[in-house]
Amino acid sequence: MHRKIKIKSVLGLITALIIGQIAYGQTIKGRLMYGSHGLAKGVKVILVPRTPDTENITASSSFVGADLHQLDRMHAVISYTNNDGRYYFSNVHQGRYILKVCYRSGTVYKFTVPSTYQILQIRDLSVSPQL
Repeated sequence: MHRKIKIKSVLGLITALIIGQIAYGQTIKGRLMYGSHGLAKGVKVILVPRTPDTENITASSSFVGADLHQLDRMHAVISYTNNDGRYYFSNVHQGRYILKVCYRSGTVYKFTVPSTYQILQIRDLSVSPQL
């Protein structure tokens, strides 16, 4: 009897952990580099769900994420690179996304977040060096 209770408790804990990860999403991280000129510090990076509308908006070189109402309508999340050129987004759920780097050339990176992951590492992205 005690063994059944222990097994049910362990299974309940495992289920809670799995559901917790799915319900809250996980982390996306990456790094920006100024080519061979070093780390891109303090650069705005925007993550938006990928739809035909957001693809058109983020493809524009004039889109720099300055309009807060537009960002809200797009369900965008903003991050800035730290001193190591790294950015992070947490609680990201399964789906298709666009990562927009708001610096000079406006690098756009499209990707899909799978249903099962803990940390999704985006490849290093290069932006035009500072002048």
